[in-house]
Formats: sequence, structure tokens, C-alpha cells
Amino acid sequence: MGSSTWPLLPYFASFLLLPPLHASAEPRQLFQVLEEQPPGTWVGTIATRPGFTYRLSEHHALFSINATSGDLHTRATIDRETLASDVMDLVVLSSQPTYPSEVRVVVLDLNDNAPVFPDPSIVVTFKEDTGSGRQLILDTATDADSGTNGVDHSSYRIVGGNEEGRFRLNITLNPSGEGAFLHLVSRGGLDREATPAYQLLVQVEDKGEPRRRGYLQVNVTVQDINDNPPVFSQTLYQARVPEDAPVGASVLQVTAADADEGTNADIHYRLEGTESAAGDGTGALPFEVDPESGVIRIREALDYESRRQYSLTVQATDRGVPALSGRAEALIRLLDVNDNEPRVKFRYFPATSRFASVDENAAPGTVVALLTVSDADSPAANGNISVSILGGNEQRHFEVQSSKVPNLSLIKVAAALDRERIPTYNLTVAVMDNFGAPPPSPSALPSALSPEGAAPAPVSRSSVASLVIFVNDINDHPPVFGQSVYQVNISEEVPPGSYVQGLSATDRDSGLNANLKYSIVSGNELGWFCISEHSGLVTTKSLDTIMARPLLGVSGSSTAASGGLDREIASQVVLNVSARDQGVQPKVSYAQLVVNILDVNDERPRFGQPDGYHVSVAENSPSGTELLVLTAADGDLGDNGTVRFSLQESEPGGVAGGLSVAPWGFFRLDPISGRLSTISQLDREEQGQYTLQVLATDLGSPPLSSVAQVNVSLLDVNDNSPLFYPVQYFAHIQENEPAGSYVATVSASDPDLGLNGTIRYSISAGDTSRFQIHSLTGVITTKTVLDREEKTAYQLQVVASDGGNLQSQNQAIVTVTVLDTQDNPPVFGQDIYSFVVFENVALGYHVGRVSASSMDLSTNITYLITTGDQRGIFEIHKMTGLITTASVIDREEQAFYQLKVVASGGTITGDALVNITVRDLNDNSPHFLHAVESVNVVENWSTGHTIFQAKAVDPDEGVNGKVLYSLKQNPKDLFNVDEQSGAVSLTGPLDINAGSYQVEIMATDLGVPQHSSSFILTVSVHDVNDNPPVFDQLSYEVTISELEPVNSRFFSVHASDRDSGANGEIAYAIIEGNTGDAFGIFPDGQLYIKCELDRELQERYTLLVEASDRAVEPLSATVNVTVILEDVNDNRPLFNSTNYVFYYEEEQNGGSFVGKISAVDKDSGSNGEVRYSFEHMQPDFELNAMSGEITSTHQLDRESLMRQRGAAVFTLTVIAMDQGLPKPLRDQATVQVYLKDINDNAPKFLKELYQATISELAANLTHVLRVSASDVDESNNGLIHYSVIKGNEENQFTIDSGTGQVTLIGKLDHEATAAYSLTIQAVDSGVVPLSSVCTLNIDILDENDNSPSFPKSTLFVDVLENMRIGELVSSVTATDSDSGDNADLHYSITGTNNHGTFSISPNTGSIFLAKKLDFETQSMYKLNITAKDKGRPPQSSTMSVVIYVRDYNDNPPKFPPGDIFKSVVENIAIGTSVIAVTAHDPDADINGQLTYTIIQQMPRGNHFRIDEVKGTIYTSAEIDREFANLFELTVKATDQAVPVESRKFALKNVTILVTDQNDNIPTFVSQNALAADPSVVIGTVLTTIVAADPDEGANGEVEYEIINGDTDTFIVDRYSGDLRVSTTLVPSQLMYSFIVAATDLGPERRKSTTEMTVILQGLDGPVFTQPKYITILKEGEPIGTDVISIEASSPRGTEALVEYFIVSVRCEDKMFGRLFTIGRHTGVIQTAAILDREQGARLYLVDVYAIEKSAALPRTQRAEEFTSE
Repeated sequence: MGSSTWPLLPYFASFLLLPPLHASAEPRQLFQVLEEQPPGTWVGTIATRPGFTYRLSEHHALFSINATSGDLHTRATIDRETLASDVMDLVVLSSQPTYPSEVRVVVLDLNDNAPVFPDPSIVVTFKEDTGSGRQLILDTATDADSGTNGVDHSSYRIVGGNEEGRFRLNITLNPSGEGAFLHLVSRGGLDREATPAYQLLVQVEDKGEPRRRGYLQVNVTVQDINDNPPVFSQTLYQARVPEDAPVGASVLQVTAADADEGTNADIHYRLEGTESAAGDGTGALPFEVDPESGVIRIREALDYESRRQYSLTVQATDRGVPALSGRAEALIRLLDVNDNEPRVKFRYFPATSRFASVDENAAPGTVVALLTVSDADSPAANGNISVSILGGNEQRHFEVQSSKVPNLSLIKVAAALDRERIPTYNLTVAVMDNFGAPPPSPSALPSALSPEGAAPAPVSRSSVASLVIFVNDINDHPPVFGQSVYQVNISEEVPPGSYVQGLSATDRDSGLNANLKYSIVSGNELGWFCISEHSGLVTTKSLDTIMARPLLGVSGSSTAASGGLDREIASQVVLNVSARDQGVQPKVSYAQLVVNILDVNDERPRFGQPDGYHVSVAENSPSGTELLVLTAADGDLGDNGTVRFSLQESEPGGVAGGLSVAPWGFFRLDPISGRLSTISQLDREEQGQYTLQVLATDLGSPPLSSVAQVNVSLLDVNDNSPLFYPVQYFAHIQENEPAGSYVATVSASDPDLGLNGTIRYSISAGDTSRFQIHSLTGVITTKTVLDREEKTAYQLQVVASDGGNLQSQNQAIVTVTVLDTQDNPPVFGQDIYSFVVFENVALGYHVGRVSASSMDLSTNITYLITTGDQRGIFEIHKMTGLITTASVIDREEQAFYQLKVVASGGTITGDALVNITVRDLNDNSPHFLHAVESVNVVENWSTGHTIFQAKAVDPDEGVNGKVLYSLKQNPKDLFNVDEQSGAVSLTGPLDINAGSYQVEIMATDLGVPQHSSSFILTVSVHDVNDNPPVFDQLSYEVTISELEPVNSRFFSVHASDRDSGANGEIAYAIIEGNTGDAFGIFPDGQLYIKCELDRELQERYTLLVEASDRAVEPLSATVNVTVILEDVNDNRPLFNSTNYVFYYEEEQNGGSFVGKISAVDKDSGSNGEVRYSFEHMQPDFELNAMSGEITSTHQLDRESLMRQRGAAVFTLTVIAMDQGLPKPLRDQATVQVYLKDINDNAPKFLKELYQATISELAANLTHVLRVSASDVDESNNGLIHYSVIKGNEENQFTIDSGTGQVTLIGKLDHEATAAYSLTIQAVDSGVVPLSSVCTLNIDILDENDNSPSFPKSTLFVDVLENMRIGELVSSVTATDSDSGDNADLHYSITGTNNHGTFSISPNTGSIFLAKKLDFETQSMYKLNITAKDKGRPPQSSTMSVVIYVRDYNDNPPKFPPGDIFKSVVENIAIGTSVIAVTAHDPDADINGQLTYTIIQQMPRGNHFRIDEVKGTIYTSAEIDREFANLFELTVKATDQAVPVESRKFALKNVTILVTDQNDNIPTFVSQNALAADPSVVIGTVLTTIVAADPDEGANGEVEYEIINGDTDTFIVDRYSGDLRVSTTLVPSQLMYSFIVAATDLGPERRKSTTEMTVILQGLDGPVFTQPKYITILKEGEPIGTDVISIEASSPRGTEALVEYFIVSVRCEDKMFGRLFTIGRHTGVIQTAAILDREQGARLYLVDVYAIEKSAALPRTQRAEEFTSE
């Protein structure tokens, strides 16, 4: 970087006096003084300085200082133990200038206190499994004394309670020698059962003389550990249980014991391997165990057949941590009972058959089916089995025969069968086990538990099964059609799936022999039809089966539009249909279906050339010229195939290639013959090609049409002659121009084509010897050199001829003037004239004037328009040059004209251009392309949808041509037109029913006057599929016979759709409710039967019929069609069981209900009405014929019946018969009635009152007593269950429901409940159970198991400080739930800090004051009160009594003694905590609550603030050591007593010393330029560079270094800043520049740099404008203020570059720093510091050097500038 761009910074002079640094604080002085010395004891003497006096920074209660000698003495006797600290810091301040001295006084200790433990008695615990080395930390003792008088931590020892040597002390001394860690260590061998507790006495001594001792009582409790697992009373438990035992029944009880205590001995039981995924222990086993009692119960129903025995693992687990457990096995065997009915299974022939069948000619003895019987019960339980046919075999056609294979029977034919009479048999087969035993009673309870294995009494169980036997038919009848030939006519447009014909055949056989299948065997080669295989229904093929490819050239679209039929392909189809039965040797019959297809208009006319026609004709051909004969074919019949032709105007822009649309008046098309001819002559030059749209339409309804395009091209005829423009030409040519020189170019045009339009030029008149013309281009040139003296002008006539030999009717006149150098043609005043004219001005309107002049004043000039006005719009006055209008001007035809005007002066001419601009008038209305337009829209287009873009053009310009659109006619305000763009959009929904709308759109320009025009837009609304089909009824209902034949059409539904086209075409389908696919629907909505109906299977169908339109996204509607089937009596009544078993209680009155039988007849009405009756008269029972209820006729006695008949059972036969005609149908069943015993005897206990006792500490599951009751009833009526119904609300006891054993399951507590009175109930198992009760009284024996209990753990008491000795303080009372001596309590103070202040009555617990209270000495007392009972062993508990002494305000706040001295670093953040100054007030509450304030600061300011609650001092302003290095604060602490006048306060001085921080960078104060003699010797000091740093110490020490520039020429002393020359200076250098850095020595070194310039002095330098400059400057001006501008110039001229430098600033022979700067190139002197007249000089002398930069040798000059403030 060049030296001229180095920055110039302001600096102060190095010799200015810096502000003196504050003296540093003196090092701290340390003194010692022994406590308890008399006042005035000398402490020490501080270091003093001569001439200074000294004082403490604040008044001190314990010390004073001699102001002159510095001796420090005590003011009072010092007690070290009462001091907050034995170290007190004092601050001693000197007289001015003040410097602080810190003095630390250490108070030495005397041994006047014994060691004290934090608590005199503590409780610790060790587990009994604690090994040797297990240790617990104990609190060490403290001693108010210190040093050698303090605690001797090596002297701890156990002096009592450790006779067994189970414990020792482990002492770990702190390496610092202060304090120790004390551990109580177990030596092992603890046994809770032998010794549950120890009381150890720990002693410690201090190190003083005499030695003092302290004691600690350690109460050690040995905790139990879980080291004994539960042990079961047996290793294997066994039990037997019947499989039908009820859920919840007890099976057995397991018991276990645990030698531990508490939770370690608290046992709970569980079964292993029974955890479910939920973890609740209820897994796969059907048993559960009560976790408390160990009773194993049944959790789920048992099943002997699934599993016969269970081996359970019972786990007993205590609640210790970790838990221990024991295991035992429980083997439970199930006893089988007959609880499963025998089951029947049939096997048929062949083995793969799923039903039984037999040929109708089968011989007797033929096996029809095998019957196997299975019973899940064991043989011992189910006994022998019998099989019989109960029903369905009234004709005895079948029989059951047993076999040698166990449980296998044969069903055989027993008599001749006849399928025509009985086609099927439904046999009811009964199977019974334990044949002869009574059946089980449904009300009977499950078997009782049977641990001894006794089997229950056998019962008989039975089941029935139905065997359906089909009698097989023999196929001997062929199918027979109703007709041999069927005829049907259908339209070719019927939809897919439409009904054609239903064909039906019958077969007298049955089964497969009569199961017919239909098929089309021939005639369906086109695939248009299909037949239902099962019903014979013929329909057109549905859409999914129509062939995808077109048929015989018929387009796929026309095929898909119908059911696939096309009359044009085939008008008649003959189908051959077969019916085939499914017999083994099937029989087949045939019928013929002739389908005649009727024509519909489904074929569009087809042009012979559908791709279009092209025809040519010569223009000007006569009218009527035939162009073309069009042909179109239509495959339909009659009117549907008759074609008519018409011309159709093309849509705008719709003609390819942009060809013009043929006007209607040019061509004629014969509608019948299709002959196309012209109406008038055509001119190719007006239009060369026409495009016609020809429409061919048939006469069908609705008609179909197609369009073909005819392109007519006109052939050219030579009917136009060439035409010149311009006609007159003027040319000039200089004489003596060589032959071939250009003269002029003529031009003619011919609109014909080709050769007819090719033009050739020739000169028809004039001098052809001198001129020639190019026949193709029309360029005229000279043949020879022209001589003006020979002839000055020539006139040529040119003729133009085309290739057809037609010549131009007018000839071009070319005037050629020969010029010499002296000729001067007329000259126009302007080369180009410009005029403006409005269109439509009147004829003769003056447009403008042109003017030409000639140097020959005698020449008359004439004017002529030669080009630019072919239509003759303008004319020019021949003599005056005035241009006027010759015809009407229309700007829209041409808006700009450029005329060429020729001025003739004799034979010489001149020309000029005239530009005429035509201005617009609003003379045109906007113009629409068509007067009528049409647009197609869809009815559901949304509001805002754009439907048409109107476009009108106005040939005017500007606002005259600006078009705005509006609606002149807007039907129902449904439309809107954008005013600017003409876009027509919808404002509301359109109505399809309206068909179309006529909208008149108007276009208006903005000219004056306004013009407008309009056109009619026809909006045709097209349908969108927005209307779903709608049925004509909300629902339909129809009733048909269940015997209605298949394929019959029985009902028709109809829906309509308001849409049109495919959107309105409807197809029908059944989408729900068509169970078994019983019904079908044709496309026209006709419902038909698809398969045979059976009302008994379903009597009502609710069909959901859907009507869908045929849109791309179809809409649909649904309707319910309810089809009700009328019944036919074709079903007999059927009992719901062939064998009924009823149980009837004895001793009921006559007419009592026994049971109800029920038979169902699937028929309805009288066909399904069932009547019941007995087969034989019954004296004991009645049967209701309508309801089927059986009742008794008199009272029955089970016991007398057993005596008379040996069994209490009746067997009856019942009949069910319907009421159908012509013959009722019937069924029968067997009813068995068993008499049941009633429960008429209640259980009886052996005793009404039972007595028992038990200890409150009795173990869980202890047996208390067993009660017993008996019941003389039999079976379940005599089965007794026991329960506790009263007195066991606490669930302390349980009773075995089967044995009556009462067991303890809870934990007893005599103190909570001393006795229990249980009411025990015995209940039998009768249906209506009977019961009786007894009472069990249980007395609970007391044990000393309760400790005394205080109502609260801590009692808080307030007492007055002046309470009298002996006065009652409070009373405590404990209670003991035990009784007798166990509840006799004694009170004592066992642990306290009362120092004998209080006493307690041992009997009453009253606490009294024993010593005088002093709040200031002790404000709170904590007493431990123990209550102990007299039980063996005794129990005790302790509570705390906290006594608060209430205070009054009699103490002022006190600060800790000693001076407060704090050192802070400068620049700490505002809000930083400096020191906490706290005082203490022994008073309580607000009397002792203090607030702090700073009441004085020296030096003054608000540099600090104090937290009024905490006393923490914070900085509140910037702390700058350079401002002050010492602050003295006075802090005031005030209590908050009320009233305010009673408040007391204390003052404290706080001295804060501010230490330095390296926060200032060195600042250069010496000048940055100096002048040196070029001959100065090496080593000469040129100047001393000075940088000032106001920081302290190393932070303010500065080092110097040259870091850049001319580092080889100069060196600088690192410490002094002396700048020396190190090499010889080179005069030609002119000046040297380098960078000097100044760096302080702080920890974070800060650096600044400056650029130094050394100017070499020389002679003959620049000359200043004046040798001295004087100026006046106001003090306080900002830095950068202009002072004066000085100027010097080179005597060698103004081109030499001069630069300026300040080398010194002086005042009264003193040097100053950088107070000013100078513009190096400008010479402008500015202030570099803010000057203060009062603190600085008033007159400054600034030395300025000017140097000439471009000199070869140094050329400098010095000037002085005087600045006065």
C-alpha cells in the first residue's frame, strides 16, 4: 500500500503529565491474641509511614488503634466461642492521600469446652446377615475449642454395651488433620434370634489439658433377614374329585410354615405353570389356589374325557426380599360320571356318498347304512348301549340289526319299496347308554367330592339322530317340450340380456333322471343369444358376453349399442334347443326357436367417398354447370334407409387451410339425386377455392345423418389485361452518358395466373433507335450516347402484353429529358411534404400546397401527381400546386398516402414526395363476424363458466375503434358478458327443459357519436347426467304361488329418467335380497322366476331392484319389491324331538304344568295349524290340543309311585296333526315324565353354640374348631354346604364349605377385637334350599404386641420468656391398645437439649418448667418424650416436643466484628454481586428481620446498590479503576419492629478496592512524522516514539516494534521507544515510511499501530504562501473541525506534487501530542482532539513540512502555524 494512503490518527504528546496512579494496597498484616485476655491487651503494631495518621475504617467493639504509632489493642475481654469466626479482618485507612491496609487478627483458643456429639443418642440398624466389615458412618463430635484443644479424633472407643465384641470403631483421619470419618463396623456373628438389639456407649476425648470427654449412645437394632424358606407339612397331597364338581368347590388345602418373622414369614401360595399371558396366574390348569389360605379350588369346569388327572406344583413364597419359596406336589384324580350322551354316526354306500339311498327295487336285507355309536364316557360310567328306530318307519320298511363289532349296527331293508308312493324316508334313530337306568335330572347338582373314590349312582343318557333315505329312481322317461317350434319377434335394438322366450320341458322321472339341462345346439353362430342351462330361458347376450370384434363389417359401436343384434346382418335366426336329463344313460329331446329380428333406424347414411370429394371447374363457367353427383348408402329398410342431401354452412374457422366458406348463392345441391351444380358464374380472381359441407340424412325417426366435405377449385381463364400504374414517367439523363445507361422502369400488373399473368413490355412509339426496354423487367436504357444539342427531350410509349396475347388498354408515357451541366431543373421548397386530412371530407377539400422554383425566371412550372394515387383520390392544380380531394377518403381503406409530385419547367422536371395522413372519424360501427352464432353448453356447468367468446371488430382507430360489450337480451339474467373481453359466462344454472336460449350481444365503440351493433347467440343446452332414474312407486308388492313355474314373468317395475340419450336409458338389476338367485329381471324391468320356489324355505323376498342409466358415470335408484309366496300344503308337522323327558316335582296340585311339546309345520294358514293329542287315553295327564302343554290331573306322590311301580316315571305317546286339505299330515313322539323329590328337611347342627379361644399371635391357617350338621333328605337335598353369614366382616376366618372346619386366615389383634361371634349357616343343595344356623364364640387372648402410641409425632408449644419455674408447660398422653400391665405406661425425657430446663411427671406426662428461660440464650427446645409399658418384654415409643420461647425486641442488629474489605476488578458487569454484608439480630420475627441500605459512598456516586433483604452488594454503574481505585460504603441494617420509633439499627463500613484490568490499548501521543538531515550518522536518535496506556502495572507497560515498511533503515528501542538510524539515508529516497506497533504487557496483550514518515530535509523546497499562519479556534470543538488551510507550491511550476506533514506541536517550549492532523495533499489542518482552554495551553505552535514528491533530491520547506484558543 502506498504511503500516501496510510491513515493519520490523532495522538497526544508524550510529555503530557498522565494522571497519577493511585497507590496500591499494602500487603495484609497478621496478628494473634489469646482469648479471655483483659481489655487493653496489645495485639500488634501495623506498618506505618512517616507523616501519616491511621484509623480503623469503622468503630470496632473489640479493637482500637493508636493513630500515630499504629499499635492495636483490645477494647474488651474476647471469648472465642462467642465469635462468629476466630479470624477478624480489619481495614486501616491512612490520612490523605488515603491508602488501605488490611489487618487480620486471629483469636487463639483455650480448652474450656468438652467434645459434643450432634445427638447424644442415635439409632442404627444392622441386618443379621451382616458380615465382618460391614460399616455405618457415625457423626463425629465437635468441640467449640479449636486447634490442640479440639477433638482428638483418634480417641473414639466403645466403652459399654459391646461385651460380645460384635462391633468395633473404624477411624479415618482427614489427611488435612482437621476432622475424621467415624464408622461403626460389624465384626459379624449377629443373630437376631439370640440378641435383637445392642446399646453401645461411644467415648471421645479432646486434646487439651485437662482432657475433656464426650459420649454418644448408639442403639443398634438387628434386622431380620429372610433366611428361612417356607416348608410344607407334606411333600405330596392327593385328592379325588368328580368331574362334575362345581366351579369354586374346594379340593384340598395345603399348609406351609416359615421360621422368619414379619413379612419374611408372611406366606402366599400359587400354582406353578398357570400364568396366562396376562400374568394373573390363571393359565391353562382348571384349578386355583387361595394365596392366603392354601385352599385349592376348581377354577374351570372339569372334564374327565379331556384329562383324567392333574399333577399340580404348589409354591409357597414368603414376602421377604429376596423372596424364598418351598414346593409341594398335589395329585388330583378325576372321577368319571355319565355326563356325555352317546353319539351316532352313519356311514353310507358308496363310502363317498353323503346321504343314504337305495334303489326302489332293492331286496329285503339290503344294507342301507352302517350306524356306529361313540360315548366319551368310560365304559364303567356309560354301561351297555341299545339302538332303536323311534319314528319314520311306520310301514316297517327298515330294521336295525346289531353286529358282532362293538357299537356297530346295520340299517337294512325290511320290506319292498315303491319310490312313486314313498320317495324318501326320515328315520328317527334313538341310542341309549346304561339301558334300564333312569335318565339324569336336569336340576340335579354335580356329584359331591369323593376323596375315597366311591362311584356315583348310574344314570342313563340318550340321543337321537335322523337318517334320511332316498329311494333311487330308474331313468325310463325322456324330456318332453311343450311345443316343437316356438316363434318370437324382437327388435334389433333390444338391450343386452333381454327376454326372448322361455322354453320348458318335463320329465316324469325323478332325481338326476328328471334334472334337465338346456343348451342351444345350433343356429347361434353369431353368438347373439344364450340360454339358461337350468331354466331354459333364452335371452340376448349380456354386455359382458357380447363379442368384442365387429360382426360381418358392422361397426363395434352399433353392435354395442344394442343387445348385439343387427338386422342388417341377419333378419331371422333359427335356434335348435335341446333338453337333456342327468341320468346315467341320459335322454335328450329337441325344439326349435325361430327369432324374427325387426328393423330400427340404427344405420347412418355412408357417402361413397367418406374422406371427402375434390372437383375443379373453369372460372366464368355458365350457371348450372354440373360439378359432381353425390351418393350415400343406408342399410336400413324403408324410410330408415331413404337418404336426402343438403348443403350445410361450415362453422367459422372450421375449414382446413383457412379456405373461404362457400356462399349459399353460388351452388345448388339436388336433395334426391345428389347433383351439385353452380348457380352463377364464378370469378377465380375474387375467390379461387370453395369448401362445401354436404349433409346426408335418412328419413328415420329420429333421423340419422353423416357429413362429407366437397372442395371446389376454380381454374384460371385469361380474362384480365395488363394495367399500368403509373401511366406517366419522367426521366432525366445527362448527355454523353454511355450506351446502356439506365433511364427509367415502367410497371404493369395482371391478376391472372401462370402464363395468363406473365407480362412482357415493348416500346410501341418513340425513338427506338436511341432507347430500348427489357421485356420482362420493364427497365428502359439508352442504345447510344445522347446529345442535348441534338435533342433535348424524348417521349416513349410502352405497351404491356400477357401470355394470352392481351395488351394493356392504356399505354405508359415516358418523357426523357437530356441534361447538360448548365441545366437547372425545378427545385421544390421541400424534399418531402407532409399533410393531414380527416376522412370523409368534402370533394375539393384543400389538402396542401407544394411549390417548386427554377433559376430560369421566365420558365412556367407545372405540377403533376405521377405515383401513389392509383385510385385517383387526390388531384393537383397544374399551375398552383394545390392538392385537393377528388373523391371520398376512407381511412379504413387506406390511412396513409405517399404521392410523387413532378414539377416541369420546360423540358426539365423535378420531383418531391408528399405524405398524406388520413385521420380517423367514428364512421364505422363495431362489426360481428356473423349475425347469428350458436354454442352448445352442458346443463350442469357452474356459475362463472365461460361458454362463448364474442368478437366484434371496429376498423376505426383509437377510442373510435375501442369496443365494449353488453347484453341487450339476457333471458332470465342467466348470462353475463365481460365488458372488455367479450367472454360470455353463466350467472346461474341452465334448464335442460328450456332447450335453448336467445342471447343478444351488443358491441359499442367509444367514439363520438357512439356506434353499436349486435348479434344473436343461440345457447343450446345439452343434457348432463344429473338426474337419477326415478321409480313410479316408492315400493312394490306382489303375491305369487310357491308353485309358479320357472321362467314365468310375474311382475314389472318401471323407472323414468329426465335425462336424454344414453343418460336417460335405463337398465335394471336385482342387487340385494335375491336369496338363492330365485328371481331375475330383464332390461325392460320385467321380473321372472329363475328357479323353483319353496315357501317353507322362504316365504317372503324383499328384492332391492336398481335402475341405472347408461351414462359413462351412471346414476341409479333403488326400490324394494316384496314378493310374497302363497302356501301349498306340502309339509307335515315335525316334533322338535322324538323323545321328550320332563321332570315333575311330587306333591303338586292337579292341573300343574308338567311340560310342553312342540311340533312345527312349515306350511302356513290351515296347512300349518297343528293339533296335539295322546295316542291313548291317559288318566294321570291332560294334553292341550292347541298349545301342547301337558298338565297333571291330580296330586302325585313319588314315594307311593316307587312302592307301586318300582320307578317314578311315566311313558306317553303324543300325536301332532295339521289341518290341511285334502288330507291332513301327522307326526308322533314319545314323552317320559320323571317325578322329582322335593326338599322338605332342613340340615340340623349337633350343637347350637360352640366355644373356642385362640391367641392373637396365632399363625395363619391355625384350625379353630369344626362344626357339623346332618340332613335326612337324599341326594342333593341332603348335600350340605357351610358358610359364615355373620360376624366375619373382617374376613379373619374361613370355613370349609364341605367339612365345616373353621380356620384362621387373617391376623388377629386383641386390641382391635377381643372376641368374635360367628353365625354359621348350613345349607342343603335342594332346588329351594333349606338351612339352619349355629353360633361360634371365639375369644382372642391378649399379647404385648402393641407399642404405646402418641396421638402425634411432634407437639409444638409456645411459652413466654418470663414463665415462672414450676409452671405447667404442656401435657403429653400416650395410649396402649394392650390391656393390664401391657398398657400401664411410664413417661420420661430420654433425649433432649433442655440442659435441665424442663421436667416431666412419670405417671401423668405433664411437662413443667425447671429453669428460668432466656430467649436470647435459647429460643427453642426439643425434648424427646418416651412412654414405656410394663409388658414382657416392654414396648416403648417416643415423640418430640418442640418448645418455642416468644421474644420481645430488646436487641439491636449486630454486624460481625472486624472491617469488611473486598477487592473487585474493574469493568465487572453491572449487577455483579460484590460481597454480602449481613448483620444478626437475636430477636424473633419482625424484631429480628433486617433490611439493608447504603447511606453513604466515597467518592460520591451510585456505583453500588444493596439487596435490602439479603444484604448483598451489587454494582449499579461501570467500575473504572482509572476513575477511582477505592470506594468506602456505609451500610445500615435496620430491624422491622413496630412501631417504627422502636426500631434499632447498626452501621458498618465496607471498603472496596478496585484492581486493574487491561482494558486500554496503547495510544500513540508522539507525532507520526519527523524531519531528518539526510547526512545523519548511523545510530543517531531521530525521535522518541511514545504511546500511553492508562492501565496499571504490566497492563500499562508498553513495548515498541517496527513491523512493516523500511525496517532495514531504522530500529526502535523496544522499551524506551527511541528511533535510531541503522543504515545510511539515501537522499533520493525523499522520505521513508514504516509501521510501528505499541503492545502492552497485560495477560491479554493489546496492541495499536501507527505509520511513521521520516522526511529528508532539503533546500529549494516548495514555497508557502506565507511563512507563518495564525488562526483562532474555539475550545470544545469536535474532532475533525477545520482549523486552517495552508498552501505551498514548487518554484519549478504547478505540475510538481506537494505533500504536507506535521512534525511537532509545541506550547511554551513544551511538546504536545497529536492534537492536530493535516491533509497530506490538501494542506487542511483539522483538530484531532477536543481542546480545553482551562486544562491545556492557550497557544499552539504547529510545525508543518512541505515536500516536493517529484524531485530527484529532497526539497522541503518548513512553515509555522499558530493556533489560539
